[in-house]
Amino acid sequence: MLKILVYAIIFIALVTLSRLDYNLLPAIESYSYLIASVALLFLGVFLQPLAWLIALRSIGVRIPYDFSAFSIGISILGKYLPGKVWAIVGRAGVVSKATDVGIKKLSLVSLFAQAVVVLSGTLFLPFYYYDWLSALLMSLAVILFAVACVIAARHLIGALVVELRALALILLLYLFIWLLWGVGFLFLVRAISTSSYDWVLLTVFPSSASLSILALFSPGGLGVREAFIAIGLNTAAVDSVVIPQLVVASRVWFLFGELAIFFFALYRLKSYTLR
Repeated sequence: MLKILVYAIIFIALVTLSRLDYNLLPAIESYSYLIASVALLFLGVFLQPLAWLIALRSIGVRIPYDFSAFSIGISILGKYLPGKVWAIVGRAGVVSKATDVGIKKLSLVSLFAQAVVVLSGTLFLPFYYYDWLSALLMSLAVILFAVACVIAARHLIGALVVELRALALILLLYLFIWLLWGVGFLFLVRAISTSSYDWVLLTVFPSSASLSILALFSPGGLGVREAFIAIGLNTAAVDSVVIPQLVVASRVWFLFGELAIFFFALYRLKSYTLR
């Protein structure tokens, strides 16, 4: 059954991604910056399984790093399906089949971890987007969402799913991951544009990506993340002519990172039994 879901996710993701206007992809001005950008992207992508490990170990589930990466990679393209639940439930389902831990509990753990991901990304908001009051309100909304997850978990299973210490570690790890991706995005901009831009641009991608996760019915945040990135670039006085090119480039750039861990999962698929 899980194999069928994987194939369905691949098909729908390819259809969704085929609708992007790749004709807007710009010429590369600096391959050094591009290589550095992709390296930071991949480093952040392959640090994500550590956060999933921390969350699982807080409830007594122990799996190796490669299986954690496998569970994330095999379901990561599920984010391109409406609803955003496929990537969250997918990794929980993979671990559930391997450990016999209930998928309901693991899905709640996955949801908690995802809430921390969003929270950590929105912490970059006050440094860049809009005015301080708007940024504060958006950050508060995400914190309230995280609190709602805690309340829901207590109501459903009578206890906090993930230990607070584990949540704090995940928060710190993802702050580092978002920083890697933020600097990577800045390097991507410098790889495409010859103009010199301030380091504050590194906050654009973390803020935009974390907010797009909240767009539940937009596959992979398609359109939402790009809109926030465009706003951030415009605020930074980036040339309006290259903004559409940078927006599309950012989508393709991050897709490379997702495909990297997805193909890692496909490579490891023969080592694990999915029925």
